[in-house]
Amino acid sequence: MASPRKHVPYEFSLKEAKRKCSEKNSCFVMEKTTEHIVLHPRYLGCVKKGVHEHMKCKLMRHSDILNGVPVNYEGFEIEQRAGSILEESPYIHFDVKVNVILFKPTIGSTLVGTVNKLGIDHVGCLVHNCFNASIAKSNFTNGLLFDSLDIGSEFTFKVIGTEAVNGVLAIIGEVKEPKDNKRKRKHKDIETVEKQSNDEGDQPREVTKLYPKRLNQNGLNIPDGNIKVKKREKVDKHSREKDRMEIY
Repeated sequence: MASPRKHVPYEFSLKEAKRKCSEKNSCFVMEKTTEHIVLHPRYLGCVKKGVHEHMKCKLMRHSDILNGVPVNYEGFEIEQRAGSILEESPYIHFDVKVNVILFKPTIGSTLVGTVNKLGIDHVGCLVHNCFNASIAKSNFTNGLLFDSLDIGSEFTFKVIGTEAVNGVLAIIGEVKEPKDNKRKRKHKDIETVEKQSNDEGDQPREVTKLYPKRLNQNGLNIPDGNIKVKKREKVDKHSREKDRMEIY
């Protein structure tokens, strides 16, 4: 009978971690820090190997000191030529400087998640295929995106909180969906048309028409000519000015 498969945690290669540092919305950063090493006596003849083993044990676990999750590291420099032994403990203590690549999401940063769980009141997703994030239904602006998500769907969210328990990081997010501007635009266009109509109604309009006959001041017919009509319309629900005609 085959033995059960051992769970292997997700790991980032140094090349992949460096590449993600330059990607947008990845929250990967490289920081130079000082790490305190507690070296086992068996590594006295191979100190560098002991330092590597120490650093590997800290990867993919949230660090309260660094305020992030170390995913990989690059090079280190031992600061002391001699270590310290405390009381009766056989372990050697010394410090090293090392460049650590961290996954360090902060409140307000943006991440991309892949849905791996759909609940009644929340959505669970993975960030970078390994970090857990949860978005409550109430944290979706209008709920349209929440109803359209499926397992494997990708979406962008904003970090509003983080929590670490036993070295495991959990991310809390929210989704600000774009509002439906179509209806708003329609109302805006109607208001613009009404405003233009009001502006035109307040201004007098001059209309020139041709009439076959016209009368002079004595009531007699005079040759055909132009009658200039000054017409002023007042936009009012209850009143309207009468047209005035002047003969020249």
